[in-house]
Amino acid sequence: MSYVDRFDILLKKEQPDLVLLSGDSRLAVRVMISLCNLKKISTRFFEQGPFASTIIDSSGVNANASIRHTWDTREQVNEHEDLSLISQYISRPKLNRYKRNLIYRLLDIALNTYPIKCLVPYDIRERGVGGVIVNKLSNVFRSFTSAKQEHHTVKDAPYSCTVLLALQVPQDANMLLHSPLYDNHADIIEDCIKALPEQAKLVVREHPLYRGYYESRVYELINRYACVFLDDNQKVVTSIDDADIIVVNNSMLGVEALLSFKPILALGDSYYDGVVAKVDAREDIAQALINTMHEPVDRYSRIAFMRKLCFSYLQAGHYRYENLDFTRDIAKHLISNLIR
Repeated sequence: MSYVDRFDILLKKEQPDLVLLSGDSRLAVRVMISLCNLKKISTRFFEQGPFASTIIDSSGVNANASIRHTWDTREQVNEHEDLSLISQYISRPKLNRYKRNLIYRLLDIALNTYPIKCLVPYDIRERGVGGVIVNKLSNVFRSFTSAKQEHHTVKDAPYSCTVLLALQVPQDANMLLHSPLYDNHADIIEDCIKALPEQAKLVVREHPLYRGYYESRVYELINRYACVFLDDNQKVVTSIDDADIIVVNNSMLGVEALLSFKPILALGDSYYDGVVAKVDAREDIAQALINTMHEPVDRYSRIAFMRKLCFSYLQAGHYRYENLDFTRDIAKHLISNLIR
């Protein structure tokens, strides 16, 4: 009720024509959406996008993004020309990211130390800069100890087929709200192991921010099965190139892998799931893997989707850039769409 009261007062005072919201799933955002709908105020949602970009959408972000249903497979595709333009967009020069304030970073670290840690609310500890730093330090330590435990590495043994499984941040909106089949990564790994075709190996790629930081059962499964390996590639491009088929829940790696034209199998909901294979039930994964590996990849649809994504949907620029001049273009985009 506090959100309702505070936001209602704010909207009455400011009387905006448009409210721009970060994401579409947090409680505060859902309250603001409801109030804006009651007051007939337009809303837009923003989120960081792939390839150093920003997503601005009137429907939502992640699996709620409008591009999931609005890209057109009937559009004419010139494969050579379109691939060249998309490649130029993806590889365009990126700007420097801002440098975090040292005082704030030290303060957040202090909030994550005992006994202060016990007195600070979880969301402030875990979502603040300190939480990220502590997680990274933990990742370094756990990665070191993981190496001591001798996880299987990709180079250990030859197999006829490589299945790359991309893990993601465990507690983000994609995993919590857009993953109808799974609520943890260990179950995903276990089902993929059971579904592996003969002579296939499963390569598990951790999210860069969570290396060595997933639940212990994840690493127990990797160690238990000789056909399961922990990805030792630092570059995602190398992992994609080494794979014969890629399995994602709804990770951003799925977008990055589209133009590799490798078979991709999605287990969850995402804005790109219309151009990859997808399963609706856990028991279907084994057959879906076989089908996905043997069915030809629809290059036409992937190129059409990526062209729409890069040139008609994404806004160039990232919120962590040191220079935020690109936000002027986003403001112009918002105003022009509001006036129409």
